[in-house]
Amino acid sequence: EEQEEEEEQEEEQEEGGEGQEGDGQGQNQELQQVEAKAREKAKVGAADKLTEEEIAEMKGNMDGLIEDLFFRAIVSIETLPLPAAELYTDHMLTRVKKHQKVEFKKSTYKKLANLVKHMEREEVIAVKQRKDGAIIVGINRDHPTIEEYEEIANNENLKGKDTKSKPRKKKRQPGRELEVRTLYQPGYNLKELVLKPKGLTRKLISMTDARKALWSYVKENELETNDHKGVNINGPLHDAMMNKGDNRRSLSKRDLAQLLAQNMTPYHCIMVGDDDDDDISRYKRGNAQPIVISQGSRQGNKSVTIVEGLEAWEVEPKELAGIIRRKYACSTTTQPYSLKQKEYRMMVAQGDLKSEVKECLCRHYGVPGQYVTISSKTTKAPKKTKKTGGGSGRGRAKLAALMP
Repeated sequence: EEQEEEEEQEEEQEEGGEGQEGDGQGQNQELQQVEAKAREKAKVGAADKLTEEEIAEMKGNMDGLIEDLFFRAIVSIETLPLPAAELYTDHMLTRVKKHQKVEFKKSTYKKLANLVKHMEREEVIAVKQRKDGAIIVGINRDHPTIEEYEEIANNENLKGKDTKSKPRKKKRQPGRELEVRTLYQPGYNLKELVLKPKGLTRKLISMTDARKALWSYVKENELETNDHKGVNINGPLHDAMMNKGDNRRSLSKRDLAQLLAQNMTPYHCIMVGDDDDDDISRYKRGNAQPIVISQGSRQGNKSVTIVEGLEAWEVEPKELAGIIRRKYACSTTTQPYSLKQKEYRMMVAQGDLKSEVKECLCRHYGVPGQYVTISSKTTKAPKKTKKTGGGSGRGRAKLAALMP
């Protein structure tokens, strides 16, 4: 009997343990379901609407990013005036890292104009308002924030110099490179006497090849003087290079080289970029004409900058006018003019921008500096061409009265 009672008690204990385990599992399942529902609600709520704290934190981060890019860009500016839009596109966006994204709408500024106004109020920059947007005309280098960013920029440059990494290649500046090639056409007598025996039978040759052929002719015929500084002139050389009335019997080597250049007609060709096509048909007679930049006056004391000779260098006057207008915030136009019975167009810009235009032609278009001349003469600017149209009301009335 005692053994039976013990067995019954053991069975009751086992049944009670199984019931407790079942209750515990049920409670765990209920908790898991509740937590899953809470997570779904949280996701939906976050997707639908952010809390005010999250929005403020996000705006603060975006403001900090925009201001950091602004100060890093403004420290690197050297030439003014500068349009605010150009500051954003050419200087701020180029400093954005791969994991960063600039969105003005998610900041307190909302747009670039408000950022520029804020920096003007903080006396960081001086701004001039135009119809096409704000233009930065001054930078306060003594501002404490700018001084801090200048120190950061200097430290970054020093760190870049100390590193032993391979130097990066400089990026090629936008624009193109122009090269002027000059060849010469020798006179008939000079070609027959000096150049043909050396195999120079082409129509156009270089000045170096012509000089080498001349010096070899002098040595072969023993025309060099005893002091080796001059050349004795024989009959064939006199007939090939000198006038009939010139009776000089000897010339210095320098004078003979100048006489050789006078007996050869120059031809030039302007090569753009990596163009290696040296076809003779592309060469034009004469030397390359320079681009002339002069200052003109209009309506009293108003000065304008006039640029002529652009077409020879494959520079479109309207394109140059647009670049100068955007970069220096001035009015520009193009005017026709005639030269040697040919029609060309000149670019006219408001203000004295001679050095600025030359820099643009050399950097952006690749025109060699020796072919861009700045004239010291002041000329009258051409009058603006009037548009032909309906005219005034009185003019139209007179025309209507005269019409049958």
